[in-house]
Amino acid sequence: DFNDDLLRIYDNLTIQFDVLVDESDSDWTALISHFAWGESNNVNALYNIEIEPSGYLQYSHEYSNGQNVEFNSSIYMRDGNWHNIVISRNTTNKTLDFYADGTLTNSYEYSTNPDGGLDSYFTLATLAWEQPEFLKGSLKNISIYNEVFELIEENNLVSEYRINAGTGNVLYDHSGNQNHGTIYGAT
Repeated sequence: DFNDDLLRIYDNLTIQFDVLVDESDSDWTALISHFAWGESNNVNALYNIEIEPSGYLQYSHEYSNGQNVEFNSSIYMRDGNWHNIVISRNTTNKTLDFYADGTLTNSYEYSTNPDGGLDSYFTLATLAWEQPEFLKGSLKNISIYNEVFELIEENNLVSEYRINAGTGNVLYDHSGNQNHGTIYGAT
């Protein structure tokens, strides 16, 4: 349960995070998403970052009535190592960039920006459907900005989740924007 107003980002977007994924997992693995299930405009994915069964990082967003824009990166995640990942979406130029451990690995162009998503919601480490699947690994130091990576300034920080701060079931937003969330299923 997050404050979705600030996390509902249609324009420029940068998401930065550290992740370690279980090498033995072979399922789709959700990392960071703002979406809901369905194929209508109200539940469109505004951004969805996950690991495909083959172990590579994928980004997607939706427009119209669930039309998908998907990009598979060359970043292999199931190698037993921590990775610092940056994904940056430029809605003016309609480009998407993947960075791994400080290096630009993939750059893509697309034709349609995300839209809709009024009933979608923000999740970390799970796609919350009827049978939630949780990340088998660790996710931390998540920063979400409403600007492209090259132009980020301090005032562009929307949310910052350190994951290892605090106790109980509250995920604290350290950006000062009060986008706190509720933790479900973490160990």
